[in-house]
Amino acid sequence: MHLKFQCMPVKNNKKELELLPLFERFIKDCKTGRRLQANGRALTGGCIQNYTYCLKLLLKFATEKQFALRIRPVNQLNKRELITEKNYWNRFYKKFTDYLYLDCRHYDNYVGANIKILRVFFNYLQKELLTDTGSFYKKFYVTKEEVPVITLLPEELNFLIYNQEFENGLTPFLFSL
Repeated sequence: MHLKFQCMPVKNNKKELELLPLFERFIKDCKTGRRLQANGRALTGGCIQNYTYCLKLLLKFATEKQFALRIRPVNQLNKRELITEKNYWNRFYKKFTDYLYLDCRHYDNYVGANIKILRVFFNYLQKELLTDTGSFYKKFYVTKEEVPVITLLPEELNFLIYNQEFENGLTPFLFSL
């Protein structure tokens, strides 16, 4: 998978790495089996697909909000630069989650799943690529909403599936669901 990155360019600075190509490498390593689950098994196709969707969201966010996505290894930074980096990642988290909630109209569980993927990605950078990105990503809060499971009796399910009068009373929007 090769996506064209047309978002805000990262300054040509040897202290900065572009996030999107690193995320693409992360997905490639998951596909090829270089990156495995903690139990040693390969990642599932669904998991890799979620990573790909997260990458697309990051690209769309960076493009629409003109937000340069970059990573600065913290072992090369002085104290002032560390504070700047901390503020950058706080700003990123706030703007990215606002974008997912307000612009994309996603809900807590989906936003939380994408934040969790970002945390996994940063762990990959730290442990697999040995890139010290700091611990800023650990403050990315993963939101989660408990969704109640509603069970139907067989009669209720049959009513929803086969009752023609009920079906005819649905609005076109509800019918399309």
